[in-house]
Amino acid sequence: MIKKRQSQIKRGVLQKVLSKERLDLRLSGENKQILEKAAIISGLGSTNAFVVTAAVTNAYYVIAEHDGILTTEKARKSFFSALENPEPPNQALRLAFQKRSGALTARYEEHGV
Repeated sequence: MIKKRQSQIKRGVLQKVLSKERLDLRLSGENKQILEKAAIISGLGSTNAFVVTAAVTNAYYVIAEHDGILTTEKARKSFFSALENPEPPNQALRLAFQKRSGALTARYEEHGV
């Protein structure tokens, strides 16, 4: 599945390589040579296409990692709705809380707190 997603991202990025926006950057001669070699090996044609593809692909992964499980708008809305309007605790949760509170109280009393 990851390979399929990578392929989809690369196709989408390559379609956008020829856009009109610019990004200027400076790099060492050694880094430029590495990028040129990688571009040739990857078969993308130009160093520009390789750099844009690599940068945008990495950006997608960074964003996906940041968003975590909240990748869809529906999931995001559901999650924040649950935070803003929590359900009241059920019986099992109340019992668990009472047990935990009792254990903490006993521990504090042991140590004279």
